[in-house]
Amino acid sequence: MKHTPWITLFLILAFFAAQLMGLLIISQYVNIEASSASGMTVLHEEQYFIEPPRVEDESFSFIFIMLLVLFGTAIILLLVKFKRRRFWKLWFLLSVVISLSLGFFPFIRKALTSIAPGISNDALTITFVIALFLGLWKVFRPNVWVHNFTELFIYGGIAALLVPIINVFSAFFLLLSISLYDIFAVNKSKHMVRMAEFQTESKVFAGLFMPYGRQQTKIARRPAANVPLPQARRLMTKKDKAGNAPSGATAVLGGGDIAFPLLFTGALLKTTGSFFAAFIVVITATIGLSWLLLTAKKGKFYPAMPAISIGCVAGYLFTLLL
Repeated sequence: MKHTPWITLFLILAFFAAQLMGLLIISQYVNIEASSASGMTVLHEEQYFIEPPRVEDESFSFIFIMLLVLFGTAIILLLVKFKRRRFWKLWFLLSVVISLSLGFFPFIRKALTSIAPGISNDALTITFVIALFLGLWKVFRPNVWVHNFTELFIYGGIAALLVPIINVFSAFFLLLSISLYDIFAVNKSKHMVRMAEFQTESKVFAGLFMPYGRQQTKIARRPAANVPLPQARRLMTKKDKAGNAPSGATAVLGGGDIAFPLLFTGALLKTTGSFFAAFIVVITATIGLSWLLLTAKKGKFYPAMPAISIGCVAGYLFTLLL
């Protein structure tokens, strides 16, 4: 087992919760029943304050998303090369605020409409203020509980923009492409290590996070053991010579490991109109992650997306049998 039983359980449950929350957020933006009935994506346009990207054919949208991933990687590598940590923090903060706003807005709008109709028109402003507050806290005063709480909503916000342009066919090839890229980045090029070290030193990274030992509330400046690798989606915990996790050791699950399976389940949800089918895939994807965490060895880097992708596809095939 790569991590302690309690930390392993935390990562598994948090991944599962983020997937379910993501599906709930997607359902606020995509008209699931109308989309599945018509075979075309139907949106709740009034929920969007940022227009989703447009594509001519959803079956090839995975190419567009992969290009975004590669472009983002290239930008981060440039920031690493020139050590522009402040620029990285600002870019990260902007991404967090936008994603959180998308994740929070439908719920805040509904709540205000129900309990305070007089200020419901200010729902977007209130949402932005809350997202900005949490984003600033997350970036400049990192705290493990705030960090992980916001992670539950961030990927649903991202999916709300991308699920409208992707179908199950494209989502499958996205999983395949990103899994191959993950293997290459972890085992071959290793360029993600430089990115990870840069993000660790900056104290901002995407993904679930849980420190070992007593450092349960603050994110250490330089984790002594598990280097957060959100872009490469790696999980690692080194031990000291006595076999104990050193002070500052952390366990992480990268943001990509949460976002990409969510795009697959979101595409399945809007195509079938079935929350049950999407839930089955969430379960099997969680099983895939659990298998990796339980069988991985300490002190080694592992690409997580292949195991999670296999879980997604296995769950999808199971839903076809049903």
